[in-house]
Amino acid sequence: MIVSRGAVLWTPSEAVVWGRSLDPPESFQNFLRTLHELCRSNRVPAFGRRWAANTGAPAIALEPISPHEWADLHFNSDGEKLQNDDLSSFSLRRPGWTFVQFPADDLIREWPQAGGAAFVEELADRYWATRERAFEKRTKRLSTFNRRVRCLRRDGRWVSIRELSDWLAHEAQATALDGDLKACTYREFWRASRNREFDRDGKTRVLLLNPTTTGARLDPERGRRALDVHGWDGFVEQFLACSWVEIEPTRRWLAGWLPRNIYEKWDAAHACGGRPHSDQGGSAALPEFKSPSTQTKRRSGSQGGRPPKWDWEGCAIALIAHANTPDGLPGSQAEIEGLMATFFYNRYGCEPAESLIREHAVKIIAELRRGRELPP
Repeated sequence: MIVSRGAVLWTPSEAVVWGRSLDPPESFQNFLRTLHELCRSNRVPAFGRRWAANTGAPAIALEPISPHEWADLHFNSDGEKLQNDDLSSFSLRRPGWTFVQFPADDLIREWPQAGGAAFVEELADRYWATRERAFEKRTKRLSTFNRRVRCLRRDGRWVSIRELSDWLAHEAQATALDGDLKACTYREFWRASRNREFDRDGKTRVLLLNPTTTGARLDPERGRRALDVHGWDGFVEQFLACSWVEIEPTRRWLAGWLPRNIYEKWDAAHACGGRPHSDQGGSAALPEFKSPSTQTKRRSGSQGGRPPKWDWEGCAIALIAHANTPDGLPGSQAEIEGLMATFFYNRYGCEPAESLIREHAVKIIAELRRGRELPP
């Protein structure tokens, strides 16, 4: 949408003042929700200065705010008044745009005839219908994600960069090695990825297993775009830490920069089929290492024996805590199973069999339904 030269531009605060001058006046919340939807649907253009992740300062020139970005943006308000005229990002948890402005003529022309209240009610109906469809897609995506993780663990030929960095950090502490080896692991991994050290036949072999993303691989081009958007810390957490690499290129990469004694200790475990940074490593796993995400301690020199006792009571408590969040407990059995599998993986580094999780999930759902049928 093109804005003519000399057009009057309103800041969010000036637009709110106009909304209160209407007959009847628009409530503050309804006005902001309506304005947000008009911009998101590209009916009213918006302009501003983008905050740069690398400098922490806004750009010099005004530029259009893409309608696609509005799903991640919100006005800074306390529910009664605006704190400023900026837009913040939900995902980045920091300011996204400043000096935000809207063309006054477009806003007046596109404002709903029935008023903001009726428009917001219509939005709510569309929202819940869209959320139900998104819930079904998310359930399917989580199920696929958990299945892919289990397959990679069973395969034994892939290494989790998150688990590797945690193990190396522990080894650095145990051997009194100077420097932050965990942070160094991520920096070296990104350097090697940019240099195409994990490529084979012209294609990257770095898998990206993050349930919130759609791409299956992390190539250098995608990594650079993600780094520009999320900054280094967000890039590490959402991309590098969620990456998996095949064992052979991982060996070559680690041998090139790790201290020899630490590399040989890691390689010896993997040579026997073990996984030094996972509780599923078998007899070759290092018994003295306890993963930060693991709550149970393996006995030294264990050659198998009984599997860990699954804490079903703790899992039930975690589900109760999840039920008390704003989103509440999901009604889908598949997503409840996904929550349970995530709980056990975070605690033990592994998960019960799918049939065992499903058996307990059925009981939980049955109790939930029975509880809804009881009189108040």
